[in-house]
Amino acid sequence: RVVAVVISDAAGLEVEGQPIADVFSLPLDEVTKRSYFNPDAFRIDLSSLSDAQRAAFAENRRTLAIYAGTSMADPTLRRRLSGISVPTLVVWGIADRMIPVAHAEAYAHAIPGARLEVISTAGHMPQLETPDELLRLIAEFRADALSTGAVR
Repeated sequence: RVVAVVISDAAGLEVEGQPIADVFSLPLDEVTKRSYFNPDAFRIDLSSLSDAQRAAFAENRRTLAIYAGTSMADPTLRRRLSGISVPTLVVWGIADRMIPVAHAEAYAHAIPGARLEVISTAGHMPQLETPDELLRLIAEFRADALSTGAVR
């Protein structure tokens, strides 16, 4: 049974005038630039990876294309979000240039009672850039949900 939901820099919604970047058409350096508040700290030099690491990287991209498609959006998702009836936290990095913060606002608006938190020093990957901040927000959300009886 799902008792709470945390959404972090998620694809899925279509937001007019705020397209999701086409990760499949961008070179890796551009994906990095758009994904992080501080891209230089997370650049990957593919030539420095082992053959196995490069193969895993390529397979991850193929898998993403299969389950997310090139648009990374589901036109039916927004209307289904109103059916979420558990406490929901939407967390986004302000510097996310892969999926703009307008998507966070759309998620929070579409989900009844959702709480929105924007991390000022993160991009698309707060779990990598600001893991302590992300965990703090999740812990506060959990504590609030427990104190109100929304989660047992």
